Amino acid sequence: MKQLIAHGEVRRGKVGIGIQDLTPDLAKALQLGDLRGAVIANVEPGSSAEKAGLQVGDVVTAIDGHPVQGTTDLRNRIGLTPAGSTVKFAVKRANGEVTIDVTIAAQESASETLAGTLLQGAKMSDASAEEAQRAGADGVVIESIEPASPAARAGLRTGDMIVAVNRKPVSSVSDLRSAIAGQRAILALELVRDGGRLLLVVR
Repeated sequence: MKQLIAHGEVRRGKVGIGIQDLTPDLAKALQLGDLRGAVIANVEPGSSAEKAGLQVGDVVTAIDGHPVQGTTDLRNRIGLTPAGSTVKFAVKRANGEVTIDVTIAAQESASETLAGTLLQGAKMSDASAEEAQRAGADGVVIESIEPASPAARAGLRTGDMIVAVNRKPVSSVSDLRSAIAGQRAILALELVRDGGRLLLVVR
């Protein structure tokens, strides 16, 4: 509400990580006992997370002293923290526990229509916490498709969520731009559509 009043829109924060729940089986495999939190599955190159020193395999157990219950909790805490703020991540690693200061970056609300790429004509945004939870993965949501554009001819639809490009996971518009940069011939997109997954080849 405060952001809508101040900016006319909700400006979500991001740090550049892909996360998954610390399930009982995963906690057992990692010998973490009854620990609760979210496991970092990937770290975006050049992101706030990488600059701060977060690593794949880290278990985030708390932010600013407040326990993290899982991925949805962590996404919401990050997303609702104003860009430019610094928060303290309590992290469990194999060699002990550390506290890491991480600066929250501004999440891109929407991309351009990716002019000059195989996805030209598709307007996209980072998946919200709710969309990611429903899909079971982070990704990029197609907000609209320009008629007769390359994206429309490729078979993309409004509401599709792109979760991987050429088998490489993408969790943000920035990830997607990097993944398709210089790709002029063919892309294999992994999509979530109507609750199911499919592969779409774009030429």
